[in-house]
Amino acid sequence: MTGKIADVITGMIDNDNIKALYKAQITKAINTDAVLDYNRELYKMFSGILSKGVQQGEFRAGISVDTHAKHYIMAIRGLT
Repeated sequence: MTGKIADVITGMIDNDNIKALYKAQITKAINTDAVLDYNRELYKMFSGILSKGVQQGEFRAGISVDTHAKHYIMAIRGLT
């Protein structure tokens, strides 16, 4: 699933734009806070999926859903 998400992101945004965005985030050349906002739909979607997984016993309850979602999104960013 993560690989497919990364493929869609890179297909829609293209590598040059992703490179420019990540460079801006690293160098702090412009304000990129909106990209990292944890209230974005992407985080909400993953939080919902992970919450269901915890309820169904597919994920450990000892780690918060928010922490799982943040790490998962970081993994997707790493793949893109």
